[in-house]
Amino acid sequence: MPYKYDVIVIGGGSGLIISSQASAAGMKVALIEEGPLGGTCLNRGCIPSKALIHSAEIAETVRNAGRFGINAKVASVNFPLIMRRMRDVVKDGNHPLEKGIREDGNITLYTKRAKFIGERELWVGGKWTITADKIVIAAGARPSVPQIEGLGKARYLDSTSVFSLKKQPESIAIIGGGYIASEFAHFFHSIGTKVTVIQRNKYLVPDEDAEVRELFTRVVAKKMNVLLEHNTVKVARQGRKKVLYVKHKSGRGPTKRIMADEILVATGRTPNTDLLNVQASGVETNDAGFIKVDDYLQTSHPGIWAFGDIIGREMFKHTANYEAFLVWNNMSGEKKVKVNFSANPHAVFTSPQIAGVGLTEERAKEEGYDFEVMKYPYGRTGKGAAIGYPVGFAKAIVEKKTERILGFHIIGPQAADIIHEVIVAMNSGMGTFDPILRTIHIHPTLAELIPRVFGEGGE
Repeated sequence: MPYKYDVIVIGGGSGLIISSQASAAGMKVALIEEGPLGGTCLNRGCIPSKALIHSAEIAETVRNAGRFGINAKVASVNFPLIMRRMRDVVKDGNHPLEKGIREDGNITLYTKRAKFIGERELWVGGKWTITADKIVIAAGARPSVPQIEGLGKARYLDSTSVFSLKKQPESIAIIGGGYIASEFAHFFHSIGTKVTVIQRNKYLVPDEDAEVRELFTRVVAKKMNVLLEHNTVKVARQGRKKVLYVKHKSGRGPTKRIMADEILVATGRTPNTDLLNVQASGVETNDAGFIKVDDYLQTSHPGIWAFGDIIGREMFKHTANYEAFLVWNNMSGEKKVKVNFSANPHAVFTSPQIAGVGLTEERAKEEGYDFEVMKYPYGRTGKGAAIGYPVGFAKAIVEKKTERILGFHIIGPQAADIIHEVIVAMNSGMGTFDPILRTIHIHPTLAELIPRVFGEGGE
């Protein structure tokens, strides 16, 4: 007979929100996490990558110091120290989490991989079978790997194993051009590694608003070797080097030969549903393997909910945290709440930085909105001029009749921070820009970019 809990939570990232809420309610909880607590974000995603990118930002600032009358240069890069500091940041985050779980009398932590062996029954690590009336699946996703001849034999890094690097590569080829690929390209380029980006799309960060991705692609292509609309068709080893054979996706033109010390593959994510054997539970998945959920984040099986990367909708840590609280409300409260991604923001920590929320201009057209576009460049703000007229702009997509903000997109310094004013406005009241215009902004700050988009002087 399987041991019965009140709630089973699979995944120790944002799933910790469910386990802590259930424990506080007096429920007996089984928490299943085979890796360190904290999930992808803390251990192999946003936290370690941002620790690395901070070093990149410092290096870039030093290299540009001459523009502002400061004679400085990056004399050397202590790569082992950069990586060690990153790992220390991660340890400082996950050790307190495990201590707290271990001390919680209502939570039993299973550190083995789980597999469904029935509708509500899980096998955990070969020793135990457990069951519960309520099960939450928040088991995330892992890096996907394209089928490229010779790639496995040549050996490659992905967005997890790259954090284990001990020596800085002199050169690196990055297969992919999305968020993860672009952030790592920024990091390695800024610390002096020669970077080649191989992107099958016409642009880098192709999911961004068209004007944002076009500007970003132009800026990055001036810094490093960017091959757009190219596929890697074969990989081989040549001594200590790795050779990538790259061809334009149209098939026209010669095959290019790229040599690099390391290859980083960043071409998307694969849900961990196959590892969990979710089909045994009756939970439905789509063709890509992501779990299907309704507007309340409930799966096709009554009593089983899913959220986070494993549902493949909005694959960001802050989104998973939002979803976790909704799942807890919908599985324990009387009034269910639908998920709402209309003002779900994101950022890309590159140079230039990118942030966005809501609809892109293309998406607003597709959905039939009658809207206007408002824009304002960084360089026309007082602070923008003071810091050297940085490239970039902010752009709003506004419904004409209601003045409701449908979307907002920024490319430029501190984009991820200054967009929050818009996010709050979109989630408050009617979601219009009127509160922004009625707010006194400190002068001079980059935050003045936001009201300038909507107010006097906007374009």
